[in-house]
Amino acid sequence: MRHIPMHPFARPLVRFRACALAGVARSLVLCVSLVALCGMLLPAVAGATATGITGTVTNASSGTNPPVENLNVCVSKKGGGLTTCTNSSAGGKYTLEVVVGEYEVRFTGSVCVSSGGNFICTQEYVEKVVSPVQVTSGNLTKVDGPLLEVDGKISGRVTAGGAPVEHIEVCAFGSGFGCATTNAGGEYTIEQLPPGSYTVQFRALVPSSCKGFGCQPPDYIPQYWNNALTREAASTVLVKESATTAGINAGLQAGGHISGKVTNASIYAQPIAGVEVCANSTAVNKEGQREGGGGMRVHDLERGILDPHTFLRRL
Repeated sequence: MRHIPMHPFARPLVRFRACALAGVARSLVLCVSLVALCGMLLPAVAGATATGITGTVTNASSGTNPPVENLNVCVSKKGGGLTTCTNSSAGGKYTLEVVVGEYEVRFTGSVCVSSGGNFICTQEYVEKVVSPVQVTSGNLTKVDGPLLEVDGKISGRVTAGGAPVEHIEVCAFGSGFGCATTNAGGEYTIEQLPPGSYTVQFRALVPSSCKGFGCQPPDYIPQYWNNALTREAASTVLVKESATTAGINAGLQAGGHISGKVTNASIYAQPIAGVEVCANSTAVNKEGQREGGGGMRVHDLERGILDPHTFLRRL
């Protein structure tokens, strides 16, 4: 039998193939080990609890306490830090994941919905703040938000000389904010006010029938309830939950007027048009209405002492 000598590179090739197969085997063992390890770890990860604050927002003004959807809830870390917000889901649920620490939870009372790419928020519930709230590692701290509806009202009637006055804007400032306009009978109602204390202001509006830059509101002096000329001197109006505070009436007074003529200082005085005339009072400043031919009239002035140095400015 003829002996065929082995090629000098044949034996190393066999050894290389054997090493490659051994490497593949070790890789398979490693992969199987990793799969087994992942199988042990996945249940633990799946069962882990996030760190943060969760709860349910409900309508406490209703007997059934239904959930409130799209209610804005914000969480702020005590001592400074970012504020994180979210809206409640259809079931009134919310969850905000935060780091360990002490927090303030604010149920803003605003229901926010998306419209045309923007969020539109309306104050439908009374704001509620819960603080402090302690958040610990691996736990969701439960903070529920039973909220009261914003359903307080202020109503009244506005007159001048005993007759009802239409187109008077009445605004309430305080625990919330709201405005209404008097009807032909001088009546108004400001709705959706949170419970609390308010200051009520009355001021005349330009009639809706008047169009253009020359329109002026009626010459009634702006005032606060109860016959006060400043907000500081106004009486407080108290609004309760689900109740109407009625009888917040106002009797408006017509403002005084100052009129005159503006001329140059030459011996042959000539009228000057386009000059702004202002009268300064201890309570308010009013601009004068410019007239042609040098005439002027400062209107809507309340009682008071006027600065004798009338301010003139050429426009």
